[in-house]
Amino acid sequence: MAIDYGYEKGAKGALFGNFYEADTAFMLQDPNSEGGFPVFGRLGEEGTGYTANASASNAVARVQKVTVTATSAAGAKKVSVTVGGKKVEITTTASEAAADVVGDLVTAINADTTGAGAIVTASGSASPLVLTFKTAGADANDIPVVVDSEDGGVTVALATEGNTEGKDAVTAGFFKGIAIRNSFGDIKHAGRETSVCVKGKIWVPVSGSVQAGQTAYYTAAGVISASSTNGTAFGKFVTNSTATDGIAVVELA
Repeated sequence: MAIDYGYEKGAKGALFGNFYEADTAFMLQDPNSEGGFPVFGRLGEEGTGYTANASASNAVARVQKVTVTATSAAGAKKVSVTVGGKKVEITTTASEAAADVVGDLVTAINADTTGAGAIVTASGSASPLVLTFKTAGADANDIPVVVDSEDGGVTVALATEGNTEGKDAVTAGFFKGIAIRNSFGDIKHAGRETSVCVKGKIWVPVSGSVQAGQTAYYTAAGVISASSTNGTAFGKFVTNSTATDGIAVVELA
């Protein structure tokens, strides 16, 4: 399939000359630009494109804290924690302290190995009760946690601070090339395939002034400049730009 590339001088992502090599990437992050922005990939992913580079990181386990207060516990009442529909209950003792309630809940949850205890590990010797999800990743953020107390002297509530959101592991990224503008200057968005210049000369927006012959650098956020600060070299500038935020031609070797 022939691709109608744009050669408009001074337009972001326009090719400079007829000698280039191109690839394609299906954008998973939204560039909201006609072109000229760095396109990054992820190790092990075929054909995907991102507007920001990434460093490898491990998955993060979700942590949900539960605040417990006990003042004049009536006793013989139920306090429950339900994780993903799996309920664990304890029975209060008259006048017991919050630390006792937390301790009983920790024991009960961790003993429930086919229920809530299969989803979280409970810990804490005093308020708050800490629930750490056993499977790290963002999916744990969708698992509901419900707490309840039938004892008027014991209050349990999901903490709104001090929790940890589950996060998926991130695969290390790499630079693919520069997004190519088409002849219509269509704005590129996530969910669409983008042509990528991997070798050749192309117009790019730059931060700060640049001079022909200077090394071109990109940052993890996709900013292009002649500054090596937080940057990675990927080519050299072919034209000058004296504007604070101008445009210049860069050559990808």
